[in-house]
Amino acid sequence: MFDLIDIQRIRHPKLRKFTYESKSLRLKSRIDFFLIAKGLTVNIKRIAPDHNAISISLTLPNKCPRGPGFWKFNNTLLKDPQYIDKIHYTYGHLTDRRLFWEMIKMEIRSATITYCQKQAQKHQKSRTGALTKTQPSRWHNMQ
Repeated sequence: MFDLIDIQRIRHPKLRKFTYESKSLRLKSRIDFFLIAKGLTVNIKRIAPDHNAISISLTLPNKCPRGPGFWKFNNTLLKDPQYIDKIHYTYGHLTDRRLFWEMIKMEIRSATITYCQKQAQKHQKSRTGALTKTQPSRWHNMQ
């Protein structure tokens, strides 16, 4: 059903290593082993017994490249006066609170990512000493 194999026995059929030993009973056995799907055998990098423990390393092909990931709002921006000014400048003309909230939800992710990227670039430039002096600007000038 699962087509599982003992990879250690497949790779090293004559090797006799044991993970359990009882000297009083004169007993040795392999109680720790890896059962893997036959289709994954080509991805096994190494199998390493270390004293009585075992480890396995897999190298899997990246058939499903990772996407951009999960975005979460960085709430420390709410203490950044320049960010607050940008929000007020962009959405301050809206008097209906519901419309204001819907517009914020619709655009805040994109605008915040752009803002943070630019802040990170500024921070990187200042760390390398190559920061050019610029006047703080409004939201529309940062995009």
